[in-house]
Amino acid sequence: MRSKTSEIHPGSDPLDDAVVVPPLEAENGGGNNIDMIELLLILSRKKATIFKLTLAAVVVAVIVSLLLPKMYTATSTILPPQQSQSALTAMLGQLSSVAGLNELDLGLKNPGDLFIAMLQSRTIEDRLIDRFDLRRVYWVKRYQDARKNLESRSYIVAQREGLISISVADRDPQRAVALANGYV
Repeated sequence: MRSKTSEIHPGSDPLDDAVVVPPLEAENGGGNNIDMIELLLILSRKKATIFKLTLAAVVVAVIVSLLLPKMYTATSTILPPQQSQSALTAMLGQLSSVAGLNELDLGLKNPGDLFIAMLQSRTIEDRLIDRFDLRRVYWVKRYQDARKNLESRSYIVAQREGLISISVADRDPQRAVALANGYV
């Protein structure tokens, strides 16, 4: 704080020599206090601009939502067959006990992961592309581009109950259903 030392003479008023010291910024919160009345006054002066910008944003959002194509999603659910222990898995089980391996080391967290990997394989995707002529539908020439489009529209996930859910989105509802069933 700033202060001024002064001598007080008899017969003089001590308030005549007083210096008014403004409060320090640290005392009132660093000078970042916003007066709510001033804020409301500023907002009330700019209410026309705020209203116009809000209205413009709403109009643009409505136009964009009307111009976007409708997408339909079809979902198929399959129950993968329960695996019986084959000679290969039995031999792998014996080797894993010797080598200290288990199914988690091989990347198989649950039996459905193998089926999901098969459904997402290049072979399955290429057969779907050929069967439904997806290169023409997606307006691409290369299989790689058609595969990317198909992958972005397909969602394959294993559920807790052991089921595998296959969802496919497309602009044509019949094609979405056919693609989802085509995976199966």
